[in-house]
Amino acid sequence: MTHRLHLFVAFALTQFIALTTLEAQLVKNSSRTDDSDSTTPKFSFSTSVGLSLTGPVYKSEFKMIDELGLEYDVMSLLSNKSIRKEIALTEVQYASMTKIKNELNSNVAEFIQSMASEKMKDVKSQIIETEAVLNSMLKPVQFQRLEQLKNQMGINRFGLAAYLNSTSMVVAMGMSIEEAIQFKSKTDTLKTELKEKLDAIQRDANTELLTKFSKRQHSTIQKVFGDTKYEQFLTSKLFSDNKPKLRKLDKKQVTMFDALQSPKVRRELDIVDDQYGEIRKSKTDHDQRLSEASQRLLGSFHEDTSVTARVKELKQLSDRSHEEFQEELRRILLDFQLKRLDQIVAELETTRMGTVGVLCHGCLSKMLPVKKNEIQKLFDFGMKLEEERQKREARLLATFQQQVLTLLSPIQEKRMASLLGETASFELR
Repeated sequence: MTHRLHLFVAFALTQFIALTTLEAQLVKNSSRTDDSDSTTPKFSFSTSVGLSLTGPVYKSEFKMIDELGLEYDVMSLLSNKSIRKEIALTEVQYASMTKIKNELNSNVAEFIQSMASEKMKDVKSQIIETEAVLNSMLKPVQFQRLEQLKNQMGINRFGLAAYLNSTSMVVAMGMSIEEAIQFKSKTDTLKTELKEKLDAIQRDANTELLTKFSKRQHSTIQKVFGDTKYEQFLTSKLFSDNKPKLRKLDKKQVTMFDALQSPKVRRELDIVDDQYGEIRKSKTDHDQRLSEASQRLLGSFHEDTSVTARVKELKQLSDRSHEEFQEELRRILLDFQLKRLDQIVAELETTRMGTVGVLCHGCLSKMLPVKKNEIQKLFDFGMKLEEERQKREARLLATFQQQVLTLLSPIQEKRMASLLGETASFELR
């Protein structure tokens, strides 16, 4: 066991040296600058402090991360129950490995608590050695399958081209420095072409969406965004969520006051301190009056007043108060500030809600305006467009992946197939 442990430690260190050497060469050849330490792997530390009767309790976790940000230490991967089942990891194995990991986390917690920088080198060495111990506790077939699942996870998360260009995959596929540089250059060109095609698909979908609006409404949308931002609007997502629901869109609305709370926005609009002070005072006064009016309204309800009726009246009161505050804001701000603020709010809502959302429930829906009985129809039409867009995107991505694979030599493609293995039957993210 001791001999096997030494072999794993030596193997881990050799791999790290090989990877960082290649990375340094790629950095040099691509004229990148990087101030990070290239002689050791990257680590991610997280610490939380809980309270107990005996005082603060420090909990720490270490994670080994690759250049793309993928957590690849064995226990991070094994935290997924489906992965443990896939590699047939026994409960005894997992319990033993968890115990060793917890011991290391305790040492990391002590280091973070003491902030002893001189111990950092020892902590890193201990992490590498512990990782080798944990790997040695897996059977060879388990270790191989775990590596394959990790690679599948990386491709699912970052895309085929990005992951194949990662240092670990470049080394594993046996690419030379020159081959790696050439491969990256060609995949970058393919990615640029892919983005242009995906933007075109998105533009087609949004252009079709806007056919549901009149010329006057279309002109209003263009006026709010301006020429440059309007082009960005056309290439924005139809929906910000993978599973959009109409009833949830209004929860993502952005008000003018929301936007003004950002110092960056205030600087862009040249909002002076006196203006912002007046805005905040007006907001406080409106909130106070709304609270008092709500209390009076609640007190006026009869016992038999339904909950639905109460909610409806309270919402109407809140909406009126909001509109009054919006008018007050328009009085305080200058014309150029208002014009840009309307644009910023529309941009923020497009990001948060998607183009369908901002037209159904966002600021644009009020400016156009969109009738209430048209909102559901517009949402359903957007869903239909999104379904068509996803089909076109899937075909493009499949073609892109085939183009990337053709850049590999037969030997490299064979090694890649071995590194990925059989596709997992469960989702890996």
